[in-house]
Amino acid sequence: RQLIDQIKNSPSSISLEKLSPELAEFVLFCMEKDPSKRPKLEDVLQHPFLKGHTPGRDELRDMILIQSHIG
Repeated sequence: RQLIDQIKNSPSSISLEKLSPELAEFVLFCMEKDPSKRPKLEDVLQHPFLKGHTPGRDELRDMILIQSHIG
């Protein structure tokens, strides 16, 4: 919930230092401020970070929730 609130209110304030470089790049990819440039869920699911990772059910739910709040 905190991540979704930060995305909605001020995406640039999320601290990426504790994330792996791959995850940080993925988060930035998903958090495009300009709605016309923001990736759709299909694009997010094709991102290399997810292609090399099999998300669990909770992770998929969270990604869908994030997309529904920003897309």
